[in-house]
Amino acid sequence: MTHDSTGFGLADGFALAGGNLAELWWRYVAVGGRADRNELHRRMHAEVTVDGREHNLIAQALNELFMDRQIPTFPVAYRAEAAPPRRTSRPSTSSTRARHWAGLARQRSAEANRRSVHLHLVAAQLMQTSGQLQFARAARHRADQALARSGPG
Repeated sequence: MTHDSTGFGLADGFALAGGNLAELWWRYVAVGGRADRNELHRRMHAEVTVDGREHNLIAQALNELFMDRQIPTFPVAYRAEAAPPRRTSRPSTSSTRARHWAGLARQRSAEANRRSVHLHLVAAQLMQTSGQLQFARAARHRADQALARSGPG
């Protein structure tokens, strides 16, 4: 691994974080990044030129990943020519869109769970009703047999 006294580079930080591109991309978008996953991968591995701001966005996403894993320092170095990115009070369009779709997915999942519970309750009621009907039929059948044995009045 290559790093200087200030921390790891992007590719090394990514490897140290476990190399989960999907998770990193979500964090990158949340801090204001606009590249797609493939472009993010190319930028991290220096396949394309990355300016200081873009480097710091990726570093911020990686360092937030480390913070969530309770690593107290920021292992990935920021570039000095651009200040570390700050979250804005207004989220970017892409992160707003991502949260919107995630909210819809949670809502659909909750609706499906409610429908599933409702169907189970209906099925239980039908089984109970079916059991009561079967019991009533059996009781009528026994009563009819008893009447048939006793003969006409």
